[in-house]
Amino acid sequence: MMILYTFARADRGMRIIVEQHTIESRIFPVYCPPMRPESQSVTMDQRTAVAPCRVWITGAGGLIGNALLQSASRSVPGRQVYGTTRQQVDLNNATAVRKAFQSIQPDVIIHCAALTKTAICDLDPVQARTVNIDMTRRLVELAERIRFVFFSTDLVFDGRAGQYDETADVNPLSVYGET
Repeated sequence: MMILYTFARADRGMRIIVEQHTIESRIFPVYCPPMRPESQSVTMDQRTAVAPCRVWITGAGGLIGNALLQSASRSVPGRQVYGTTRQQVDLNNATAVRKAFQSIQPDVIIHCAALTKTAICDLDPVQARTVNIDMTRRLVELAERIRFVFFSTDLVFDGRAGQYDETADVNPLSVYGET
C-alpha cells in the first residue's frame, strides 16, 4: 500500500514549503525475543530467526496505524498483529488499557494513537496532554519488559533550522508539538 503524505516546513526565510511524498507502507520485520539483560549478547542468527510474536498497534483507525495493520499480513507473515481503534479500547481508561494488554499479551507495542489535530490540541490543551502524554506514559509502563515503538512529529521543532535529527533541541510552537 502506498501512502501519500504532505510535509510542510518553513525555510530559513520562514516561507512555508509544502512537499508531497509517497512511501510504501510496511512493517519491518520485528524480532521478538524475551527481554534479556543488556550483558547477554544475541547472535545474528538469533536476531533474524522468526519467533512467534504478538504485535499490538494502537491507533489502528488512523493513517499510520491503519496502514501498518493493513500491510502486516504481507510484511510480517507468521506474526499475530492486533490493531485497536479508540472505539475498541479507550486508551485514556487505565483499566481498559490494562485489560487489553493482558488479553493481547504483546511482545511489541507500536503506538500510533494520538490527538494530532493542532487546532483541537490548542483549543483543549488538557485533553491533548491527557491523550498524548498520559496515555503514552501508561503504555510505556505496561511495556516495561517488551519492545515499544513510538512515533513523534516534526512539530516539536520551530522550523528555523531544518534538517533535524534525534539530537536536535526542541522548540515547539503549539500545544500539539509540546505534547
